Amino acid sequence: MDNTPYIPIQKEGHFTDAIASQLLDDLPAAQYHFKIATTRLLDINNWHQICPIKASVFRQTDSQGNPKEGQAKIGNLIRIDIPGPGSNVGDGFDWVMIQNIEEITATGIDKEVLVMKVKPCANPHAESVDTAHFLNDAATSTFIVARQGRLIQAEVHGRNEVPNLKIDGIADKARNAIIGLGAILGISVLQWKLLTEGIVSLNNDRGI
Repeated sequence: MDNTPYIPIQKEGHFTDAIASQLLDDLPAAQYHFKIATTRLLDINNWHQICPIKASVFRQTDSQGNPKEGQAKIGNLIRIDIPGPGSNVGDGFDWVMIQNIEEITATGIDKEVLVMKVKPCANPHAESVDTAHFLNDAATSTFIVARQGRLIQAEVHGRNEVPNLKIDGIADKARNAIIGLGAILGISVLQWKLLTEGIVSLNNDRGI
């Protein structure tokens, strides 16, 4: 299933891709499971529950950094608690903003797609406008759940992944260089692969 039209162009740094799919027995089952998969994607606060291995913990907040329940919304932030030392500028966390959420129906080919795009942003609790993430603000992460016929697919695509070194503080620069390199070497790919597998899993409904 080709979803490249929804993914930003790679211009600099590194990129990551993680994809998992599930073929359902019939079309009604696929249509139903697509709704389950999209609900899981937008339920950011519970991503850690559908990953078989606990790694980073994600928490949706409003634009001021206050915790928010419910499905993801454009303009909200995601506070990320990754293993290891946190950033000073992020008050111990990495932060991204939900830039866009789009539902797309492709007529003529029985395809429906949900796309969510996020990018690094500043810590909403700080006066500093520095990007509070180990990657700089040129980076994006695009999350996709798509159904074409009986096939359900979940994807995460990182683009223009460059460690965030344009930041005050030697400690944060060193941290971002090390973690950014780790992400590029595949640590983040493993986590995203586990997330995509959890999103499309047939045995992970959690009552949804």
